[in-house]
Amino acid sequence: MLITITGKLGSGKSTLCKLLSEQCKYDVYSTGQIHRNLAVKMGLDTIALNRLMETDQNYDRVIDDEVKRLAAEKKDQRIIFDSRLAWHFVGQSLKIFTTIDPFVAAERVLASPRGSEESYHDLAEALAKLKIRAELEIKRFKDIYGIDYSDYSNYDLIIDTTWLDPESLASIINQEYKLYAQQDVKPKPASEILISPKSLYPTYPLVRPGKADSNLSLSLKNHFRDDPFVVALIDGYHYVIDDKGGGLFAALEAKLPYVFASLKKDAPETNQTLSKLDPNLLKSAQELGGFMYPGVPFAYGDRTES
Repeated sequence: MLITITGKLGSGKSTLCKLLSEQCKYDVYSTGQIHRNLAVKMGLDTIALNRLMETDQNYDRVIDDEVKRLAAEKKDQRIIFDSRLAWHFVGQSLKIFTTIDPFVAAERVLASPRGSEESYHDLAEALAKLKIRAELEIKRFKDIYGIDYSDYSNYDLIIDTTWLDPESLASIINQEYKLYAQQDVKPKPASEILISPKSLYPTYPLVRPGKADSNLSLSLKNHFRDDPFVVALIDGYHYVIDDKGGGLFAALEAKLPYVFASLKKDAPETNQTLSKLDPNLLKSAQELGGFMYPGVPFAYGDRTES
């Protein structure tokens, strides 16, 4: 049985793959390393190589063909593909997408440079370059394959890595894989988002839930899974559209490590629709949960991310 993992730049997917390999005996195949090695060999940074790959598809085909070959030859082994598009080329796999707060992603890549081909001077440059790289990759893959790898509906499980430590995330993935492997028939389920309540941005005042809703289970397996929050994804941030009658308040108060959410399919695609959100919403969430948001999204009137 196979696992395919892709995700946002800086979301820690390669670290997760390494832990799964060490702790759970999965073999890992990384196309990201091939991409970086190719950039170094050509004397380019990763953005320059992405631009070159827009006009010459041979570089993509080299990676694609290797993924297909390995998937066919090792379909009965415990293999993880750490790859942007393996989910598209590997027929049967547990498809996982890792997401992360944009500011935390920038901080991570700034702190852990990968050589001269992927270096940044400061946080602002890291934020800007990560955004450019993601946009270029999305455009290129749409042009070549007609697919959008950032679309959550492509995946079985979307995991937010902003707040959970890699060891906990690796354990969660291993458990999800075991459940997946036990299924004889594997129809495409609705994509699940596993996310810390501290990564959810309120769009209306937090409300304490009624008595029936306040007795939340602390079970990591079941809370909110049967009745997930509904969120809108805009510019990398998850905005709560429906928290199931005070669920966000309760989750923050109970210090739950994560909840489950589903993406609102007809959510607005631009942040202009959220430009009038009250910054005090963030303040109340932070006070309740005892944390600080890594950055303030544009929707709340702050320009720190521009």
